[in-house]
Amino acid sequence: MKGRPNVCIVVLDAVQARFLSAYGNERNTSPNIERLINEDDAIRFEKAVSPSGVTVDSVSSLLSGLYPIEHRAGNRGTFDIEQPTLPEFLSDRGYRTGMGTCNPFLTPWFGFDRGVDNFEAMTHRFDRGMNVRQFFSDNKHLSKPRRYLRFFRESLNRDFFHHLGNGLQFRFGLFEGEDDGATKATDWAKDFTSGDTPWFCYLHFTETHMTKRGSLPYTLPDRFSRKFLPNTAPEDYDLADTGPSVEYSDEELDVHRRLYQGAIYYLDKKIGELRTHLKSIGEWDETLFIVTADHGECIGEQNRLGHGILYEPGVHVPLVIKPSSTGPDPSEEHQKSRTNLLGVYRTIANRIDSPPEHVRGPDLFGPPPSSVMVQNFSSTWKWSRYAGENDPWFAYYRERMKILQQGDHVELFDMESDPMEYQNLAEENSDCASKMSDLVASELADLETADVEESSINIDQSIENRLRELGYID
Repeated sequence: MKGRPNVCIVVLDAVQARFLSAYGNERNTSPNIERLINEDDAIRFEKAVSPSGVTVDSVSSLLSGLYPIEHRAGNRGTFDIEQPTLPEFLSDRGYRTGMGTCNPFLTPWFGFDRGVDNFEAMTHRFDRGMNVRQFFSDNKHLSKPRRYLRFFRESLNRDFFHHLGNGLQFRFGLFEGEDDGATKATDWAKDFTSGDTPWFCYLHFTETHMTKRGSLPYTLPDRFSRKFLPNTAPEDYDLADTGPSVEYSDEELDVHRRLYQGAIYYLDKKIGELRTHLKSIGEWDETLFIVTADHGECIGEQNRLGHGILYEPGVHVPLVIKPSSTGPDPSEEHQKSRTNLLGVYRTIANRIDSPPEHVRGPDLFGPPPSSVMVQNFSSTWKWSRYAGENDPWFAYYRERMKILQQGDHVELFDMESDPMEYQNLAEENSDCASKMSDLVASELADLETADVEESSINIDQSIENRLRELGYID
């Protein structure tokens, strides 16, 4: 057995790399991540992409080392594989394992507790209460007095106080934290990492994920909402309606981006807190510390708002790794080349023991891969708002070219001359598109496709409420 560093993975939900100052953004959105790079010799991977465009498939791939086509967690409605997950791999080798998550998908309910000794799923809701937002949306045709009368009439049961609590949260924001769980998750992580070593700690923050709760698209303390807003207050805007069909004015889009960057800055502060804590208890040098995102986010790019797509804004994510004192540094070539978060499992396992045979993806400390694939099956999730396209998406990178393929629809881009994918070259360079399409088919043929029925899933009311607020369910 090799060295046994602690392992900490911090995942920022729905963060596109170019919005971090650590990746060149003009606003100072990530000073603590920059400290990792400038003071702690952390490695910034310039062209990392997520395994998928949505949380459940991307995180399932990160924790399994499998492509989405191999685990199909989104269609199963649960993270359910035969192979050992990353927490199981580490637990079998004497690690204490913990996960602190703020995304409602990433809970024991969806199977993410395999191999996890200490699982903390953060929530601010009265779980047994009705979905008040949905109630008022369904009854908006009634006059206000009749709406409130119906609300109280339908609330008169043993869960009345839970219903009332949700109503007060919906109307006045009472009983909620100032964020979507980052403070609780960070406090939990400080307690967990202060115990016996070695340990594995996975943290997942959601303040950067758009929400339909309230008049603003992000939930965080007010001073962070205002961080990048010049001479304007966030309450001057109603930006609660999110989704790909929403049309913003240029001014509203600029405000939305500034709010998004405020959310990134807020989570960067939490990373700084965790870094300070690990230094204070003497665990920092012996910790492999990874900061990344589960997928990107479109804030106006490609005329879209949100995620679930495989254009660069939807999949280009930050990836910053501080090696432990016993670990080697990645090659400079790999830092500058396209790579995939699918390699996180192998990278961690190689620092400790031989990885399981099923693990895909490159060792991020080794040579860069010759090709990279991203897969998105969210369009086939019949239970979610993403459903409707039927065919999965595939993005495939080789050398300077990228192909996007969904069924018979193909787009081709030169990522060196056109990194934001404005010019589809599929028709004028049909030979290249055909060769890239063949390569996609060949690589898919080498993978073991999961046999899964694509049917509706059953979830309890509290999880359904949170998924609706985050836009996964209409």
